[in-house]
Amino acid sequence: MRPVAVVMVDVDAEHLLKLSARALIEEIVEGVQALGDSLLEHAAPGLLDDFAGAYGVEPATLWAEVLHQLHLRLRSIGFSHVGRESSFTLRP
Repeated sequence: MRPVAVVMVDVDAEHLLKLSARALIEEIVEGVQALGDSLLEHAAPGLLDDFAGAYGVEPATLWAEVLHQLHLRLRSIGFSHVGRESSFTLRP
């Protein structure tokens, strides 16, 4: 019979949950930003004109405001942006 080693690891479950939540939120934010950027990039020129006529602002300007508002809300739950406007980190 071979000896069995038992390793005890002190795991902070709350810390692990925060890491998992952070990863999920970051993934969702990245996906939303990629979707919006892609929509702006691939939209037909007529559609962009229609949008500007209906809302009184260029789509890129409105998208920038959407991202700004998203960043404000993320900051309110403990995320702060670092580097690029789309990069976030969870404050300790």
